[in-house]
Amino acid sequence: MGGALRASYSRHVRSSAVCRARPCARASVALRAAVSTPVCVAFYGAVLFWCVRQHVGDQFVYFKTLAPAIAYLTVCVHYGPLFRLLLEHDAKHLDHLLFTCMFRIVRLTRADLAAMHENAQQFVESAFRFGVGGGGGTDDHSSYDPRACALKLLHDAVRIRSRYTFDKLLAFSQRVITTQPQSSSSSSQALDVMLDKDAVLCILGYLANILRKAHDGK
Repeated sequence: MGGALRASYSRHVRSSAVCRARPCARASVALRAAVSTPVCVAFYGAVLFWCVRQHVGDQFVYFKTLAPAIAYLTVCVHYGPLFRLLLEHDAKHLDHLLFTCMFRIVRLTRADLAAMHENAQQFVESAFRFGVGGGGGTDDHSSYDPRACALKLLHDAVRIRSRYTFDKLLAFSQRVITTQPQSSSSSSQALDVMLDKDAVLCILGYLANILRKAHDGK
């Protein structure tokens, strides 16, 4: 599946100078050409949303497949015909995408915590550069960072589609931050609560400029 998706992206952009750009940029430009093609919209939307949901469902999805899939969903935020796909069924797809899928991708995992305990400096450098580290070439793994792509999607959704996302983001963030572990909770459950709060704070930090402008505009 992942190989077929990457091959499809390559066919869209093979003759374009954008092929020399970063991979997520290639995905965005490739899918812009498909906006007016209903078959492409339906195919890419179903397959790539499926990729994201598989990953969130703890199924293995190669990061070089997952990151362009998220990049496509970011394109959906920008273009009306694609964004309408996310608004179907009372925006159920949009809410699930932002507050379940992207939240889970941003959220640190137990594997992340193990890596941090093993080598904290290396973990911070690799996990929090948001796709700007390394050599900057097309094969640089940081260019395919799903966490960076997820934060970009959240940023664009709140900035461009604030009517549908801003108040929901604040309500979701408040709910997560004010959640307290139950006194009878195990250490594992308490850790999950803390990881949820960490993910929300990471998202809010990434959206700081948008939130500040909204506050100043009141």
